[in-house]
Amino acid sequence: MDDIKIYEATTKEEIIRCYPAVHQLRNHLTEEIYTVKVQSIRNSGYHLMYIPDESSEKIVSIIGYRMFDNLAWGKIFYIDDISTLPEYRNKGYASKLLDWSIDKAKSDGCEQLHLDTGFDTQDAHRLYLKYNFNFNCHHMAIIL
Repeated sequence: MDDIKIYEATTKEEIIRCYPAVHQLRNHLTEEIYTVKVQSIRNSGYHLMYIPDESSEKIVSIIGYRMFDNLAWGKIFYIDDISTLPEYRNKGYASKLLDWSIDKAKSDGCEQLHLDTGFDTQDAHRLYLKYNFNFNCHHMAIIL
């Protein structure tokens, strides 16, 4: 796992290659809408990182994040998206991305690392708890 490389999707082609892994998490998005949306939110600080399978060049795991300051927590590293293709799960890819995120957050002066997680993602919860994430608030939303 130490030799796994993490890359940033900066071109349209790289963003499209990440779609299958993102689609596992955001299955309401078509490839076209996803591609346009990622290109748009990159302008507001969103970064999409990925791990390819070195033998096939298939993107197997992704993490989307942004960093920002707020009054509640100070400067935070916020994980918008983290996903791994089903056939590559339980092989350490998400852990590698979380380790990278923690290191990046610390090196960029973040005080905390945050993410929201769905109630029905028990496998993900086990991983987050292993990393000492706490369930410390309820995220609430209203559809407009």
